[in-house]
Amino acid sequence: MRSCSKKEGQLVEGKFVAVKKLNLEQFSVESDRCFNRELKILSKLRHRNLVKVIGYSWQRLKALAWEYMENGT
Repeated sequence: MRSCSKKEGQLVEGKFVAVKKLNLEQFSVESDRCFNRELKILSKLRHRNLVKVIGYSWQRLKALAWEYMENGT
């Protein structure tokens, strides 16, 4: 079972984003702590070769959204 799924999307204003959604069934007990730690670390990172975190969902769904980079991983 995979720990997360990654998707591409487009915001209403036209910006393309990459979205990483945590699998809550696999990480139900530790999902809050894991997600919070990842969000804090990624939102503080600044480097020209890294994309910027532009949003997240915390309530019913745990997901991170960041700038989409074509051919990126």
